Order: sequence, then structure tokens, then C-alpha cells
Amino acid sequence: MCFLLLFFFFYFQNKYKSSQKVKYFFFLILFFLSFMIFAMQSRGGIIGVVLLLSIYFFFIKDILKKKVFFFLIIIVLPIFSWEIIKTYKINHLKQEKNYNQDEIKVIPGNRYTSPIKVGEKDDVSSGRLLIWKRSFELILKEKIILGLGPQADRRFLIEENFKDDPSIYFWQNNSSNALIYSFLCGGILGLFLIICIYGVVIFQILKTFFISNSLNNCSYVVKFSATTLIFLVIRSMFENSFALFSVDFCLCCLCYFILQKNNVSKNLH
Repeated sequence: MCFLLLFFFFYFQNKYKSSQKVKYFFFLILFFLSFMIFAMQSRGGIIGVVLLLSIYFFFIKDILKKKVFFFLIIIVLPIFSWEIIKTYKINHLKQEKNYNQDEIKVIPGNRYTSPIKVGEKDDVSSGRLLIWKRSFELILKEKIILGLGPQADRRFLIEENFKDDPSIYFWQNNSSNALIYSFLCGGILGLFLIICIYGVVIFQILKTFFISNSLNNCSYVVKFSATTLIFLVIRSMFENSFALFSVDFCLCCLCYFILQKNNVSKNLH
């Protein structure tokens, strides 16, 4: 939700070019949202931030000075501020409690730089490669053709079905991929339909960026919708995302029809 708000306010703030106070207020919001994303150590959130700035730098015309400014308030300053605050809090805790170095456990670095450890007590990963491996094992074991029904991953990727696997956890019952999830639930037909959905969504995205040539001059709503749809497509590679009825699904439908309406209106003109 933080990076969706970041997308929205980033494009929305261009509506108030004449008011300096309002612009500074939006800059503060952008900094705070980016700070929260980094503080929560969301790797998916970082993908969203990089995606937003990539679209801004390569597809939206603006002066270089302004682009550098947004890079600073969305990437550099939030990371720098978080590292300072984290270091201060750790040092303050040690001094206040008179802890020795061996008496306080601090995870070094962060989730972006720390090595991924799966199947250990200090687990920092959901182990998606293991989940996908188990999903394929389940497909072969059950000889899935027609599918296993709604939320099949929640019902079949459970500890009882993988008793010989010491790295299984109860929270690893999410297939974490829209294509795999669709196949588990709907079989070959479900996989075919989700591929068709990818096709129509990607077509509208490409049309917005290249065919209609509308992104640079379109409204903030269309820019937000295009950016959100791209992110949802990327997110669906490591989450069930819009394949499951959820907030992602509602956003995907809403943003898709906004782009479709925009592209139709551009073609008419």
C-alpha cells in the first residue's frame, strides 16, 4: 500500500505546480512513503520504487535537475535517514541497558544485502524456490489436468504432504506465482486463461507507452494505472497477486479499464 500511495502522489503532485507550499508538502509525503518502504525491508516495495523512477527517467520528459531531485528524495535520503536512525537506536539501546556486544543480537545489514537463509532459525526468506519446487511435485503427483479447485495451494501445499522435507513451514502453503496458482486451481484451462489475461494487460501497457504515445502527456490517473499494472505483472511472478480475488485483482481490473479507455480515446482523436 505504501508504494501504491507513492505511485499516486508522485504523479498527483504535478497538478499543483503553481503552489510552492503544496509542492513541498507532497515532497515530504514522497520522502515519508519511501522511508517507510525501506524501513519495512520490503523487497517488493523496492522493485516498485525502482520501477517508478525508471518510468519517470526514461518515458516522461522533464528537466534533468528535477529528475535528480526526485532520485534524492525517493532513494538516497530515505535510505540514508533510515541507516542513521537504526544505528542511533542500536547504540542508544546498548548504552541505556549497558549491554555488551555479545548480549544484544543485532541482525547485520538488512534484507536487501543479508544472505538468504532458508530452513534455519534465523530465517529471512519465504523460500520461494522451494515452494515452486513443491508445487511442481504436487502437479506431477496429483496428475493435475482440470485443477484442484479454489485456493488449492492452501489446501495441498501443507506439512502433511511433505513430511520428509525438514524445511517445510506452515506459512509456505502459498504458491507465490500467479501462473502456478492458476494451474493448481484451474488446471490447463486455468493456465490458458491467465496467459490470455497477461496478454491483454501487456497489450494495453505497450499501447499506452508506445502505440498511443500518451504516457508523457496523459493525466496522472493514467500514469498511475500504467505504473501499477506493470508492477502487478512483475509482482505476480513472486506472489499469487491478481490470480487470487484480492486487492491486487481489484486494482488490476480498475487500472486495465482506465488504460483501455484512454487508448480508445487517443485512437479516436
